[in-house]
Formats: sequence, structure tokens, C-alpha cells
Amino acid sequence: MKKILAVLMAVLMLAVCLPAGAADRSETRDVDPVGRSLADMNAPYITAGGAPSTTQFINADTFAAHTLTVINAWDSQCGPCRAEMPYFQQLYDQYGDDGEVLIVGSCDTMIGGTMLSDYNYLVANHYTYPNVIPDSVLHNLVWLNGFLPQTFIVNSEGTVIDFIAGGTDYQGLTTKIGRWLGYYSDNYYDVTFVNGVTNEVIEVQSVHAGYTPTYPTPPEVPGYAFSYWSPATPPVVLGPTTIVANYNIRSFRVRFYDSITGTKLNTQYVQYQGSATAPEAPEHEGYTFVGWDKDFSCIVENTDVYTVYTSGTGTPGDADGNGVVNSADALLIMRYAMGNHDLISDANLLLCDADGNGVVNSADALLLMRISMGL
Repeated sequence: MKKILAVLMAVLMLAVCLPAGAADRSETRDVDPVGRSLADMNAPYITAGGAPSTTQFINADTFAAHTLTVINAWDSQCGPCRAEMPYFQQLYDQYGDDGEVLIVGSCDTMIGGTMLSDYNYLVANHYTYPNVIPDSVLHNLVWLNGFLPQTFIVNSEGTVIDFIAGGTDYQGLTTKIGRWLGYYSDNYYDVTFVNGVTNEVIEVQSVHAGYTPTYPTPPEVPGYAFSYWSPATPPVVLGPTTIVANYNIRSFRVRFYDSITGTKLNTQYVQYQGSATAPEAPEHEGYTFVGWDKDFSCIVENTDVYTVYTSGTGTPGDADGNGVVNSADALLIMRYAMGNHDLISDANLLLCDADGNGVVNSADALLLMRISMGL
């Protein structure tokens, strides 16, 4: 007998509790709660032990004090009900008791729960939004369709203006609430789209309260690839809003080659505008390594870099070709870097690339000066 009762109870729970997100108005009874009035409702808050409050009620005065009141009917024995309760707590944390929207739970006992089990479940899970014991007005509204969970959106006059049959989620709730707030408001808010790399404003849209913006095409940013918008989906606009375009920095391939043998010495992947690290250049008899054929200190594209050699025994850093590297060479290179390009012969120019990055500039002069000073 106990097994039969257990099976009957399981069947009843499946029949009463619609799976979250699977509700379809065509599956409900042919009774629409939209347009029905809760103005005569006077449902007491649930208190310790599941007892009704004698001082706090949800009633016509409550409705009048808020643009919208959202009432969610649930039972502690209903799995889909429990699954969606965190969303109602999240909304309550957002709006509080004195905001435009009030979140209310209705503790129903359709499928085996009790007021005590409902109260204990609220306490155990730290739910702080107000919950009521349904009076006859609210009870009759819930039983129009007779299943759990279900959610009613009520206007300031106590009239049901929207209805969610079955389970819901945070996005679904905020969309409905936002659009009804927009319906009761003539406000438009600026939605600002910002480039997450440059912090520049991409676009500003004026959006009616309760509606969603249209995401623009993200601009191209050199060295970066668009990744995602934050938030990822268009939010319901309830005030001035900022939406950020996020990008990932690109990496580029840098390959180093021995120009004498054609051998690849090294492959690196460097982030946009980053610097590659040169490998050790091979030695070849009869040649002197003098540097690399291009700058690799600021990589902005895939780059191949080759060794540069001079035949004979030229001395790296010997700008004046006298066979000695000293401060005079450093000064000559500095003057070259300042535009006096006739001071250094083409034959000696590659020898002047003291740091081996493929460019002769003031950095080479500074390096040679430090070498000549023994630093």
C-alpha cells in the first residue's frame, strides 16, 4: 500500500510541476489570469513556524506603492519551483522593498508541502524576499490553472497584466519586468557602447525604458581580434547603460634565419607591438656577424629576420673604421642617428648596429658608450 501511495504521489508531482522553461500556454487549462483583479487580496506574510503575520500583508496598498508586484507561486516539494527561486531573490536584491518592483513568493501546498516546510526551506536557503500565505483571493487565482510554479505580474491597481506559466529564468523575468516598466514610463536612456581597448565611444543609442539596444558592428582594432560584448546579450534597459566591446590581443610569428646557410634558427610568437628575442647568430669562417636585417623590437605582423654578415674581419661597432671601438664611434653613431647620414660609410653601417636589432640609432650609440666606459 505504501508503494502504491508513493507512486501516486510521484505521478501527482509530475502532473502539477511543469519543468522549468517548458511551459506552453496551450498545455494549460483554457483560463487566462491576465485581466483578473487581486485588489481584494489581503495575504499575510509567513512567519516563524509557518504562522501568518498579524501585522504585515500584501494587499491593495502594497500594489499601489509599486509600479509592479511580481508574485511567484511555489511549493517546497516542487523541484522546478526550487530551481527558479534564486532568480526571484536576485531581483529582490536589485529592487528591495521600496523600489518600483516588489518580489513576493506565495507559499502553496498543492503537492505535499506544508507552511512549516515552506518556511523552513526559505530559512535554510537564506531567501529574504517576502513570502505570503495565500488568502482565498490569491488561492483562487493560482487554482485557475492548478499547477506550479506560476508567476503573476500585477500593476499598481492590483490587476494581473502578465503571466508566466511554469518555470522561468532571470533573463525571462527581467525582460518581462523591463518591458512593463517601459510601458508605464516615457523614459529613454542612453546606451553607450565602448571600445574595451581604446576606451573610445563606439556609438550611443537612445533606448526606450524596458527595451533592449541593438549591438553595433564592433570596430576593427589593429593588433586585436574582437572577442565578445559585455554583457553578452542585449540587456533590458532600465537606466543609463554602458556596454563594452572586448578584444583579444593578436600574436605574430617571428622566424630567425641564418642568411649564409638558409637554416631556420628560431621561431617565436610575439604579442602585438611586443619584442622578439634574437637567438645566438652562427659563426662562419671568413665572415663577421654584424646584426640582423630588420628591427624586431615592435612586432606588428608576421616577420622573417635574417643574419647580416660582412666578409673579412670588420669590428662590430667600429663606426669610423679605425679598428678601435670607443667613445668616438658612439658619438659618430649618435650624429648619424640625428640625421648626419654622410658620416658613416655603407661598408661600416652594418657594423654600427651594436644591439643587433637591424636598426642603427641612438640606442646603439648609448650601448657603445657604456662599453667604452667599461660598464
